[in-house]
Amino acid sequence: NPESFVLYERMNSEIDKTVSQKLPYSTFFCNPKVPWEIFSDTKASYLNSRLRGTYPSLGEVAEVLGAATVNEAYMIKQLISEESNPASGQLKMINSGTIDRYNMLWGYKKMNYIKDSYLCPTIKAVDIHNLPIKRHEQAKTPKIIVASMTKVIECAIDLNGDILAGKSTTVIFPQGNLKYFVGILNSTLVNYYFINTFAGNRLSGGYLRVGPPQLKTIPIRTID
Repeated sequence: NPESFVLYERMNSEIDKTVSQKLPYSTFFCNPKVPWEIFSDTKASYLNSRLRGTYPSLGEVAEVLGAATVNEAYMIKQLISEESNPASGQLKMINSGTIDRYNMLWGYKKMNYIKDSYLCPTIKAVDIHNLPIKRHEQAKTPKIIVASMTKVIECAIDLNGDILAGKSTTVIFPQGNLKYFVGILNSTLVNYYFINTFAGNRLSGGYLRVGPPQLKTIPIRTID
């Protein structure tokens, strides 16, 4: 039937053909911009569809960008120093391993970065002008920084514009209050949406691919 598909549930590593669920084609498959949610709970898929139909996506209300290319990452590595008490005008640096929900672990957990580790990675003021122009601008702008390869979305907020996001992170510049957006992105509802939307794209250990293409799809209720 071109209007529906039958999904067979896998039971104890065997396919049990006595349990099936019909998936309406128009809901699950006809929109190429929406990920296939055939590996999720079907109830979650209907909720996700309702959220997408009600609210704009994050990509419509915020600029969502990758933090650094591979070439830029190696360029930035040459500028990193250890500074436990950075002076005014210097930039602290974090990556996915030093981002937690609502919290940055700079100075508390070592940042692993291209075969080296740093407890207090810093870009000195005299070296900031050597950063790629785009990364310099991003670092000096208040933003939300999102970790990649996590089991749930982990976002922290840079209110002062003094944090440089390292490779394998995403930076978000919302059209609105940063605290509101970081609360929404770290919420149970958004994580439920994200996990069920991208369940079929999980990596080993249950880790999710969290990057600009996935984050841009998240429905966001905007407020005045």
